[in-house]
Amino acid sequence: LSAKYKSEEKDKQITVQKLDIERQTNALKKNNILFIAFLVILVLIVAFLANRLMLNRKLRRAHELQKQQTELIKAQKDEIEHYAEELKSTYEQLQKLDKHKQAMTNMIVHDLKSPIIVLADIDMFGSEAEKRPVIKAISSQMMNLVLNMLDVSKAEEGEMRLSKTEINLFELVNRVIED
Repeated sequence: LSAKYKSEEKDKQITVQKLDIERQTNALKKNNILFIAFLVILVLIVAFLANRLMLNRKLRRAHELQKQQTELIKAQKDEIEHYAEELKSTYEQLQKLDKHKQAMTNMIVHDLKSPIIVLADIDMFGSEAEKRPVIKAISSQMMNLVLNMLDVSKAEEGEMRLSKTEINLFELVNRVIED
């Protein structure tokens, strides 16, 4: 009986040890599964953080590029506004010059009309001797007008060269009055 009891006792101990080993094996399996799950989660977190870091870098680069483009566009806008102001100023100057040109044309037409009227009525003067000085004076006056028109044309094209000369103002005024 004692041998049977010892054998049963040993069987119980073996069964308990087997259960213990099985529990330990199950605990190790659980721990392995938890460890693998932890590693997978850790790898996912590292991958997420790496991806987030790359996205942040790309976002920073995109913001820098956007800032540079915005500055470039602003500079181009300022340049266009500057050119627009220059064009506006040039247009206003051209309008003033056009008005001046119209005034000059009107004055020249008026100055040419007077001698032509005298020539048209040249028959009022009696003899050829009386007509000759009138025709000569009118021709001279018309020639001066044509030369003045050419001078204005040269001045507009920037080809006119001016030079200083001394004149007697009294004689000039008398000549103009006589003409």
